[in-house]
Amino acid sequence: MLEGILLEGFIYGIMALGVFITFRILDFPDMTVDGSFPMGAAIVAAMITNGFHYTTALIAAIAGGLAAGGVTALIHIKLKIHNLLAGILTFTMLYSVNIRIMGNKANQAIIGKYTLFTWIHNSFDGFVTYIQKLFGAAPNTTVSEILFFLVVIAAVKFLLDIFFHTEMGLAMISMGDNPKMVISLGINDSAMKLIGVSLANGLVALSGGFAAMFIGFGDINLGQGIIIS
Repeated sequence: MLEGILLEGFIYGIMALGVFITFRILDFPDMTVDGSFPMGAAIVAAMITNGFHYTTALIAAIAGGLAAGGVTALIHIKLKIHNLLAGILTFTMLYSVNIRIMGNKANQAIIGKYTLFTWIHNSFDGFVTYIQKLFGAAPNTTVSEILFFLVVIAAVKFLLDIFFHTEMGLAMISMGDNPKMVISLGINDSAMKLIGVSLANGLVALSGGFAAMFIGFGDINLGQGIIIS
């Protein structure tokens, strides 16, 4: 029970890092998350069902999230619509898009398909079980999943740290703190918003893809209240 909660926390932690970019760094209350999270799950479920490898499906999910975030940013920038409303418009549109992605179905099961979790078990369960027996612990295959996603979320956090120490990343942080100063320095605030919101939703969609493989299906309602959760 505790292991499952910890594993799910790591998966949703990737989504939390994406939300952190928009809410805390950009000061952009982005509701697109409610649509980009199930979008990632829908893309992964649909592609795995149709015979694609899970790595290809995850890359496509990230691309879908980047596109969803880009749409929100463009609605806000080009149409001068408030950022909160722009996100609401996008996630409302994504409801229909996600249904289309899954072949006009509200959910798509991938139980029994070859996914990332299948690979984790095939690759690491034997070694982890051996270590557990060595220390007198009861064998638990969830441990291999926890260790894998611990590495994944640490890698994502490390890469984000590197990005936000670059010139672009520092400009993005500055824009969230003081947009007038950033504009006065000649930095394109629209480009910063576009990149930041897209990147955030790419991470959210990646988390959604992992979640779909974890629970065994993609569902149109996975994103409801995801920010609060």
